[in-house]
Amino acid sequence: MVASDSGFPAASIILVDDDVPGDRRVERVLEAAPKPHWVLDIRVRGSESALGRARDLGRAAWLAACGLRGALQRRRQLGQVLEARHPPLAGLAACFCSTVRALAASRQLSEQLASRPGPLLIHANDLVAGLAVTLARPQGQARFVYDSHEFQIQRHRRAGWLRILIEHEFERKVIEAAHEVRTVNRAVAGAMQRVHPTLRKAPRVIANDVYAHHEVAAAPAEQRPALVHIGKGTRGRLLERLDLPPEQLGFEVHAWLLGSSLPPGLRGEHFALGAASYEGEVLALLTERRCLMWCGLDRSSLSYRLATPNKLFQALAFGMPIVASPDTYLAELVERHGIGVVDDGDLPTLARRVQSQAYEGWVASVTSLRARLRNEPELF
Repeated sequence: MVASDSGFPAASIILVDDDVPGDRRVERVLEAAPKPHWVLDIRVRGSESALGRARDLGRAAWLAACGLRGALQRRRQLGQVLEARHPPLAGLAACFCSTVRALAASRQLSEQLASRPGPLLIHANDLVAGLAVTLARPQGQARFVYDSHEFQIQRHRRAGWLRILIEHEFERKVIEAAHEVRTVNRAVAGAMQRVHPTLRKAPRVIANDVYAHHEVAAAPAEQRPALVHIGKGTRGRLLERLDLPPEQLGFEVHAWLLGSSLPPGLRGEHFALGAASYEGEVLALLTERRCLMWCGLDRSSLSYRLATPNKLFQALAFGMPIVASPDTYLAELVERHGIGVVDDGDLPTLARRVQSQAYEGWVASVTSLRARLRNEPELF
């Protein structure tokens, strides 16, 4: 680590692409970052002048074109790890817009760096933020940490091959510039090493184990069980599978959307929607009926298949078993540690299993695993 005379960076700049309050991974970074620290939100607008906007668009186009260097060879290599099921141009406009954002953020970061000489930690959360740091080219006593919150180059469910190839090249440059690379679990770390052969050292795994643990005994089996969803993300979570009357589904559905909304086409008329401050309501629900955390995921992107989402750690904190989609890393964790079930498509039958002694075994496994995870973070 680049250090000051006292042995530590003298200050830090944290790049984010979402609201910080409620993002506990970023909040943890801020708590640990050297003080004083500055937060740079990369959701910034580009140049205000027509000439500046034209310059940004031209440079973004150039960067995207450079991102396709060696595309045919890389396409063959990446095809051994992932597949894109969508048209080649899918997601290209969004990729272009994020590149423009990275350019604008890099200018802001360059201004910050010019005014803050001395030992400095720069922590970039996710790929666009990492690209902004790479474009700013920090020099001297700056230490750059690239924190990939998921598998970045196929994080979007509808990304086509052109976007994947461009962002693969962007991430290669970010990794080359970074002093440290972090990610969320061993599966993502391994996939990053496979798609980036120059990444010789495995990324440092920091799990999203950031929630206070609660002691909640398994509720009696008299009441109808519940499926629980917590999170702003509602697309690609297979919530449409739950859009049925409770007597048909076998479960009540309780959702805490944290300020978000259900995706178009999903009626959700049988969903019980909770408040943004979900913790107390979930704990009360757990005392009334047996609950499973719904961790259903669309498997069209490798990022989703390898994910250990926040709701997994929320479930562990509540002592709540989970339902995982098949052929995912979450399904592997369920089978390895006995912390719930893999969805086989038959939710009414699952509801009956929840009312059996099997549920109490899942709860015991959850309680055991979460205690181990605090002492053995490499488990995930």
